[in-house]
Amino acid sequence: TRFTLRPPLQHLFLLIGLLCLGCNRIDSPVEPNLPMGVERTQASANLAPWVEELQLPELTEWITESLDRIPALDESAAQLDRQLAEARKVGASSLPSFGVTLQGSRSRAVNEVGDSLVAKTDNSSSLVGSLSWSADIWGRLSDQKVIAALGVEGAELALVSLKRTRASAITNHWLELVSDEESLGLAKERLEIRRHLVEEGREAYASGTLARRFLLARQADFRLAEAQLQASIEARENTKRRLMVFCGHRPDHPTTFDVRWPPVAPALPADLKLGLLARRPDLQLAELDWNIRHLGVEVAQKDRWPDLTITGSLGTTSQEWQDLLEPDRLFWNLMGSLTQPIFQGGRLQADVTIAEAQKREASAAYAQRVLDALLEVNQTLSNDRSLRQQMGHIEMALKERETLVQENLADYRTGLSTFVDLQEARLSLISAREEHLRNRLAFWSNRVSLYLALGGPALQETTP
Repeated sequence: TRFTLRPPLQHLFLLIGLLCLGCNRIDSPVEPNLPMGVERTQASANLAPWVEELQLPELTEWITESLDRIPALDESAAQLDRQLAEARKVGASSLPSFGVTLQGSRSRAVNEVGDSLVAKTDNSSSLVGSLSWSADIWGRLSDQKVIAALGVEGAELALVSLKRTRASAITNHWLELVSDEESLGLAKERLEIRRHLVEEGREAYASGTLARRFLLARQADFRLAEAQLQASIEARENTKRRLMVFCGHRPDHPTTFDVRWPPVAPALPADLKLGLLARRPDLQLAELDWNIRHLGVEVAQKDRWPDLTITGSLGTTSQEWQDLLEPDRLFWNLMGSLTQPIFQGGRLQADVTIAEAQKREASAAYAQRVLDALLEVNQTLSNDRSLRQQMGHIEMALKERETLVQENLADYRTGLSTFVDLQEARLSLISAREEHLRNRLAFWSNRVSLYLALGGPALQETTP
């Protein structure tokens, strides 16, 4: 028997197909519209703007490449993807849901009629499309969509903050490696000087012009210099290992570094604007959290209001499959319901109280985070001025020690100074250079902390 669809059924199945296609489009991965106007590509760009101010192209390249290999950033990126998926789910909750059910059954029953048994077989089949939609008459679902979008933006800011923190850690390890390399060179110079003093002491002891206790003291200083050299070598290797791990490599990853100090740091403006703190991702994240908690109070209050739900179904039913699509067997129903919560044991009021408490917590946390940011800026600015002043004094002392070595060398050549005096002057110069090295490392590490505290370079976005 040839089976054909009549025009009404053709229209019905065409409508069902369009609804199925629409549902499939609804579930497609569409990026939510973020109410704060921050897109993923914009927030991910310019992750560490202060790195360029250091004028170290190799360091900038290392940071850029390393941020794609660090496992901790993969975890944060996965959290961002999860927030995006959650936002899509919340957005889909405001749309109607539609489903189609095709059901068939066959049953056999045996009934006793008089003295005989009569078997009866029944067939049943149905095709039903169901539609359900919860009307957002109070704007609760809209608030939840905004909360979800803010959650996406918060996850993105957290990712940016983590990347900037990792970039600062890589920069600090880079600076430590520069310091370790120079410290190693100074340790080698000290060991060489101590070796010369021991050799000269042995000759003097053999000639009877040096007491044994002075020779033993020189040998002990030589042993200590050897130990300091080994410690400097190990410190440099440990810094390399940490730098490799922070860059997403194995600790024993073979590589070479052309490390060097940044050029002279630019002077800070005398009047830093408080608005610079608005660039900090952690403060933006705290503000977003307050906005989320504020909307959470609105949602909790709207949960006490009535819900409007519309449901409907359209389908056919028949005892035989071939009669399933007959127009005469078509049925439908449409129902609307309005549900008002009456008594739930205080649960809804407790939800409101919880949401308000969370809002107060977010407000207090935001205020505290602002105070912490101000403290960080104040401390790093004070340290910057103090370290600059210390650097001036140390550089003056360094020049004086260099002059002392030159004068001792001239006196030694003319016989006015001894070999020991010359070597002691060189050792004092090495000590001054080590102090200058420690001050330089402290200054640049503090400058990186200042960039983090300000959310970027101090000279950026400032007004004259």
